[in-house]
Amino acid sequence: MNCKLLLVTIFLLITVIFPLGAESKYEITADSIINHILVLAHDSLEGRKVGEEGELKAAAYISGLFNKLSLKPINDDDSYLIPFDFTKSIDIGQKSSLLINNVELKLGTDFYPFKNSASKAFGYDQILNVGYGIETDTGLGEYNDYQGLDVEGKAVVIMRFSPDPESNPHVDFDKYSSIANKIRTALDHKAGAIFFITPEDKDDTLISFGSSHITPKDIPIVMLRHAGLKKAGLDLNLPAIATIAGECELIKIRDTGYNVVGLLPTDNDTTIIIGAHYDHLGYGGSGSRYMGKDKQIHNGADDNGRVF
Repeated sequence: MNCKLLLVTIFLLITVIFPLGAESKYEITADSIINHILVLAHDSLEGRKVGEEGELKAAAYISGLFNKLSLKPINDDDSYLIPFDFTKSIDIGQKSSLLINNVELKLGTDFYPFKNSASKAFGYDQILNVGYGIETDTGLGEYNDYQGLDVEGKAVVIMRFSPDPESNPHVDFDKYSSIANKIRTALDHKAGAIFFITPEDKDDTLISFGSSHITPKDIPIVMLRHAGLKKAGLDLNLPAIATIAGECELIKIRDTGYNVVGLLPTDNDTTIIIGAHYDHLGYGGSGSRYMGKDKQIHNGADDNGRVF
């Protein structure tokens, strides 16, 4: 077979590889599409969360269809399934601890590490408040919370959210106010650790995202909650922290997911790859915008169920 196979790994990829010149006997119709969606988005698949039974059911269904279409497996074991290892979740370990000005804080209630924090012990006696941690030059207006500050190797305290837009109307602060952007800016300035605080008049609860959205960093990144700052007798908006020490323990939970790959061979040496992901959010949790207390199946019929 002269067909060149290019396998691209995409998170929970469903791939059909069509060499140019091949003719598929499968006819795509409105009825066939809705039938596939009805199967993949059915409650019995429980939201097709990667690594869970529902994902395996979906993979089995797709494998059966590939076999019906006479697509060839690319595995030696004649399976369409290509296993891959992934981080299913990141747990915060009980070794996580924090002392501010020698006052011990409680994990969860007073502080918690971000899940993209380095997993390590730390201690700092140089802690700088860098306001909102925003640095930008729009061409019309400049704003720089790091101006005149040398934070290399030091801990920085960053306020969440952004300044009053009326303070500098030429800067669109919304573009720079995300946690991710503030972390990137602090890393650009070679900060040794990042501690986030929340304005006194704001809720200090953060929405957690799924582990697939997390890129681990090499420095500690910690959320200081209102309760912890109050326990240490510190101002919520401008805490005067002389010393800060502790440990961030992040535990990665690994699991196995499956890509489903089928090949339609010809003698042509050009290959087309068609791919889509078939996983979804299961019962919600991290990565879901559902905020209810009772778990709900995330069927994914309007997104990840549409794989054909």
